[in-house]
Amino acid sequence: MTDEDIYAFRPVPEAAAPAAPPRRRPLWPWLLGAFALLALLVTAACGVALWSIADAAQQGLHLSVNGDDWEPLIVGADHGALALLGLGIATVVVVVVVPVALLLALLAGVLGVGLALLAVVGCVGLVAAVVLSPLWLLGLLLWLLLRRRAPARMAA
Repeated sequence: MTDEDIYAFRPVPEAAAPAAPPRRRPLWPWLLGAFALLALLVTAACGVALWSIADAAQQGLHLSVNGDDWEPLIVGADHGALALLGLGIATVVVVVVVPVALLLALLAGVLGVGLALLAVVGCVGLVAAVVLSPLWLLGLLLWLLLRRRAPARMAA
């Protein structure tokens, strides 16, 4: 066996790595968007229903079924209809307005605290960088002196 025998065979090329599967997008933004859209549609439906009930309450409601006229319903005299209208409005307020107001207040608080912390950390970091800047030169000099040098290659 000679030195040339070592280089007689070329290395076998490695098999091509399988392509990485495409990255899946997370599902939660779609679910959150669908829930928000559903909440918006329910709110719009409740608003339209309450608007029509309130409009009917002002003008009175006249129903005609198969030519039979029913007496107009005047909400001012019907305490049950007023209670139903108030319950519907209270439900919409509790389901939509209160959570949105709480989320906006929480978002404003978190944003305020986050910006304040960011300003404090930024100022502290800047002050620390300026105060410690004379030590950087010493650290650089020590690193240059103490680092391991790569051995020089000998020419063949």
